[in-house]
Amino acid sequence: MISVSPAYKQLVILLAHMFYSGQCPPTWWIDASEGPKKETQVEEMLEDKRAAQLAREAKRKAQADTTGLGIIILTALTERQWVEEDEFARSLNLPPKMVRKATRYLEEEQLLMREHRKETKRARREERNLQAAAGLRDAKPASAAAAAPAAGSSTQPADPAEEEDEAINVGHVISYCALDYPRIVDSVRWRLHTIRQNLSVSE
Repeated sequence: MISVSPAYKQLVILLAHMFYSGQCPPTWWIDASEGPKKETQVEEMLEDKRAAQLAREAKRKAQADTTGLGIIILTALTERQWVEEDEFARSLNLPPKMVRKATRYLEEEQLLMREHRKETKRARREERNLQAAAGLRDAKPASAAAAAPAAGSSTQPADPAEEEDEAINVGHVISYCALDYPRIVDSVRWRLHTIRQNLSVSE
């Protein structure tokens, strides 16, 4: 595991508190992955339906307040390197969809790097076993593994050949994220340069 200087971690935490203490992502941000809305569909909407949609949208945003989420994500990532986004969301007790949307925004802000890999179930299981052996994640307790067959003793065990075929054929796209420290340093330098320019102009 590559060690990161505590000074860089502290820089990320300060940056998060200075610029990302609000909603993450902000309300004005447009997620490119969602795709643009068709103009014809917007024109055909009636006023009452549009008003109802806006009311539902306002209620949804109020229920899913993301204020301070940027600080939580950036601070937590200082203690991790490459992490699977869904597992990262579960470790934070947050909805995965909310975390993925925030990581996409932070990636556009040049703070995170993200990778997408198509992995089979068997490959993921082997990788998790390697991570557990290296101490990068908690291994599944032996008692839990032994208790699982006992609890479902009436069910038939899975055929190893069928399980292997499923592991080979079924693949899922898994997203990973990590802090991009070199780009973070460049981002901080650019922000400081912009602030100095604005101050000199105002004077």
